[in-house]
Amino acid sequence: MIPALAGVLGSRIARAVCDRRDLTSWKRKSYSGKQVCLSGGLDLLAGVTAANCAGSFAQPRYRAACLLATGSAGLAGYIDDHCEDRFPAHGKGFRGHLGALRRGQLSSGAAKIAIIGTGAMMSAAWLEVCGLSGSNRPNGARDLRVRFASGLVNTAIIALSANTFNLLDLRPGRARKVAILLGVPTGGQVGRDAAVAAAAGIGEDLLGRTMLGDLGANVLGAQLGMGWTRSSLPVRCVTLAALLGVNVAAERVSFSQLIESTPVLREFDMLGR
Repeated sequence: MIPALAGVLGSRIARAVCDRRDLTSWKRKSYSGKQVCLSGGLDLLAGVTAANCAGSFAQPRYRAACLLATGSAGLAGYIDDHCEDRFPAHGKGFRGHLGALRRGQLSSGAAKIAIIGTGAMMSAAWLEVCGLSGSNRPNGARDLRVRFASGLVNTAIIALSANTFNLLDLRPGRARKVAILLGVPTGGQVGRDAAVAAAAGIGEDLLGRTMLGDLGANVLGAQLGMGWTRSSLPVRCVTLAALLGVNVAAERVSFSQLIESTPVLREFDMLGR
């Protein structure tokens, strides 16, 4: 309860500060052509960070891994949101960014992949070292190969979850609603903290005043990914397969078009807008 309350408080304080600052450089055109501010990512980051710091009193090592994963995801998102024009190459999706890299050109997206991947790998390694992963037994020796496999699965879950929520942040409130829907029942306390932080700023998002941007979407996904690392290894493998499927599908299919052509998904997407 305390981390969740800290998440709400952190988010609302950050929102109040942002509303009093000149954030012209954070404004972008939305899908509808309206001006929208990326400061939604700041209130989400503040909420998630506050929740993790509050939770560190009970789970210091696990929450430290959460802070590392979300911090690196936030840094990568900031670079993609604000420094894209400073990179020699531009691309879209994994194929575009990695294709540019094969030609010897670095894009902001490739830098984001590297930063999020490194943060996810370090967080996953820390979980295994401390015996905090879902398949670890606190008082027993683990087979090294199983721990290595567990670390790889956790790395992929955290990184792909961060990217998945980036793919969802294309319409008002969409990424936040999915985080609430998934985080509360499946993500444990860390997932619930992410859902609460997402809910705290959803009003401005639904009204089209703010959006998460890469910064907020990556942080939200990384936090949820950390929550999913506490599941058993078979459950995590299923989670990984689902995340991988979503990311592969995004290279070929427009999620927005798919949602708009499916009545149930369209109604959920329009809820509150």
